[in-house]
Amino acid sequence: MRTAAQPASAFPLVFEALKQILKPYEKNLKIMEDTPVRYTLGGTIQMGKKTKESMLMAVYSMKNYVSIHLMPLYMGPESADEISAELKKRRQGKACFNFAEVDPKLFKETEKVVKKSITACKAKKLI
Repeated sequence: MRTAAQPASAFPLVFEALKQILKPYEKNLKIMEDTPVRYTLGGTIQMGKKTKESMLMAVYSMKNYVSIHLMPLYMGPESADEISAELKKRRQGKACFNFAEVDPKLFKETEKVVKKSITACKAKKLI
C-alpha cells in the first residue's frame, strides 16, 4: 500500500528518470518495449558457443514502486561491488533496484552501475 511519501502520481516521474538512465544504450541495443509503464532494452548475449536475444535492461512501473532491472549485473556482478549502503537498501535480488520517488543522488549512482556493468559485459564479450 502506498503512503503519503509514495504517491502514485510520482511514479511517472520516477519511471521517466530511470528510463533516461537507459536511453543512451538504445543506439547499441534493441528497444523491445516502450510504453508509459514498461521500457525494455534487449540485445544478443553470448551463452557459451550460442547467442540468444534477451532482455538486458528494463524499467517497470509496478503497483508500489518503479523497478530498474539490470541483467548485466548477473554477467558482471563486480560492477556493483562498491555500491552505497543507501542504494543497497533499494536492491532486490542481484539485478533489480526499486524506487518510489525521484532520488537524484541514487539515480546518479545507478547510472554509474549501469555503465560499469555494460562495460564489464562488453569486455567479457558477453554482449
